[in-house]
Amino acid sequence: MNEHSLRAVVVYDIKTNLDLENLSNADRYLKEFAASANFPSGVSIEQVQAEVSLIDRRGATGPINEIVFRGTRGPNSNPSLRYDGLDNYNRKRLQIKESQEAKKRSMPLQDFRNALDAGKLEITLDDLK
Repeated sequence: MNEHSLRAVVVYDIKTNLDLENLSNADRYLKEFAASANFPSGVSIEQVQAEVSLIDRRGATGPINEIVFRGTRGPNSNPSLRYDGLDNYNRKRLQIKESQEAKKRSMPLQDFRNALDAGKLEITLDDLK
């Protein structure tokens, strides 16, 4: 029988009112849970990634077979440098602040982040204090 490289996907749609520290704990729990998955003999796990995404959902996630995975194996042509050098906790803090600021300005989050990347807006960790 031929070996196949496949992708297994599990999606949780969640609602939360947790603070950043507890969201960080939820992230750790999710990673531990994903890493401990018990697959049948003949299936080996090559990589595990798990994260509580801070992107606001517009509704329930659609069918898994319609999820599109985007990206390339090479570096992004115009990578955002906002998160360079930040640990997971501070990256999440910055993402939450971006989401809050976008809502204050009645801007879609991606438009707000594009404006940050273009240098039209600025936000720093100092703004989180």
